[in-house]
Amino acid sequence: MTATIVTPRVLVVDDVADVRMIVVGILEKQGYAVQGVASGEEALALLRRGVAFDLVLLDIGMPGLDGFATFREFDAYRCVRPFSVAFLTGRKDKDAVSEAIPLHPDDYIVKPIDPSLLTRKVRGLLQRQFQGRFLPRTAVSFLANLTGTPLKYTFRILEISELDVLLETMVELAIGSLVTFRSPELAVRLGHDAEFAVRIRKCESEGSGFYAAQGSFEGLSDAAVHKMRLSLY
Repeated sequence: MTATIVTPRVLVVDDVADVRMIVVGILEKQGYAVQGVASGEEALALLRRGVAFDLVLLDIGMPGLDGFATFREFDAYRCVRPFSVAFLTGRKDKDAVSEAIPLHPDDYIVKPIDPSLLTRKVRGLLQRQFQGRFLPRTAVSFLANLTGTPLKYTFRILEISELDVLLETMVELAIGSLVTFRSPELAVRLGHDAEFAVRIRKCESEGSGFYAAQGSFEGLSDAAVHKMRLSLY
């Protein structure tokens, strides 16, 4: 089965509702899956719940947790599931841009928003983020028990058959190991608790910190695997 292309997910973080609505509207017309929130605290809450994004557009001047503080908090999540970050900044806010440079954001997008420039920049950022790799249509957040202690990682399902599953991971998985996954997202789709185990047969580096792991389902009936395939594809 050939992997299909995932719909890129973009998060817009800006406390000004009008700006948020404009950016979300422009990007939704381009076919992206876009979500808008009004604060850095809301953005971090989504990441803590395991919601995955490929790109975050982050306003600098927000009350409470500003863009710089939010960006620093992102490090704990980007090391597990990388995503690009572009700062949203006012055209005359040169001091803010100077302060942002040491943080090494992926880009800056100046307000007021120019729709054509926004579209080009977002497309370029996502292309760089994916680096031409084949991506699945569905990215599911799993809770994986790797070493006896539950650790949260995001695994992308690249291919799935009635017997095998091919995963893209940020973790090198030992050959012969049994990895148990739980997915709240799959549980909603399947209508019951989604827990399954995969016996790893092969794990190879794809470069850029990613691994492709292939394994066999254990403890799942054919009917359960078939239902999982339908829910993902």
